[in-house]
Order: sequence, then structure tokens, then C-alpha cells
Amino acid sequence: MGSKDDLHRLERELERSHKQGIGPLLLGLAVQRCLDAKRSVDGYALIVDT
Repeated sequence: MGSKDDLHRLERELERSHKQGIGPLLLGLAVQRCLDAKRSVDGYALIVDT
């Protein structure tokens, strides 16, 4: 599955879960992934586009 397919699937899931209060959970998971990744890469970024 390509990255376009992944993005479309993510978009559908986000639309389905809109207004269910999972935004803080998703943001926390994204931050955790960045913190985990910093152990194996020289730099990282987390960009949030509301």
C-alpha cells in the first residue's frame, strides 16, 4: 500500500472520529513517536496543521 492510500485511509478515519474527543490522544501519540524517533535520527519535527 502506498503513502497516498495511507493518507486517504487516515483522512477517512479522522472524518469518522470527528468530535469524539480523540484529538489529544492522537497528538500525544504523535509526540511519543517523535520522542521515540529521536533516539535513532539526528533531528525530528512535529508539525501540526489545525
